[in-house]
Amino acid sequence: MTDVTSPLEPFLASLMLTGQRVLMLGNDRAVADRLLASGAEVLAVDPDPLGVLRDHAASGRLVLRRRAFEDSDLDGVRLLLAPAGHHAAGLGVLTAVLPAQVRRTGRASLVGAGPGAADLLTVRAVEALRTADVVLYDKLIGPDVLALARPGARRIDVGKRCGRHAMRQAAINALIVRHA
Repeated sequence: MTDVTSPLEPFLASLMLTGQRVLMLGNDRAVADRLLASGAEVLAVDPDPLGVLRDHAASGRLVLRRRAFEDSDLDGVRLLLAPAGHHAAGLGVLTAVLPAQVRRTGRASLVGAGPGAADLLTVRAVEALRTADVVLYDKLIGPDVLALARPGARRIDVGKRCGRHAMRQAAINALIVRHA
């Protein structure tokens, strides 16, 4: 199981990736190492890969395509991980892609609320909220942060608060995928 988190994220995404094809854009060594440790079949796409990606590719641990992202890279992919602001993924650091046979794919951005004050959010976090169609949030998110969401965005309270969970993580994950 792989957890894709940062210390400031209000949600934890736990994904079973063993044997699943994952597309990784960019040169993040920690992401590559965690994906490989999870048993995922990793495809890395980067026009100028770092040594660690080249080393993993040379040892056969991942497939490396030394070029820019192309739409065809999504064929057979169950999950796409891209750096924030990447042209293929838009905003956010985690982009969930539905199975390739689904014609319409979307993205899910995990936005860290940090200490909770709206004026302490990153520019990318604010932009993700302002452009989101759906915002899933927990009880730790204050109204000033939630107010940054696009006026027409659907807001879904997933009810987590310090050890009290109104909704199981599996249900939250299903909501993320469904709305992506």
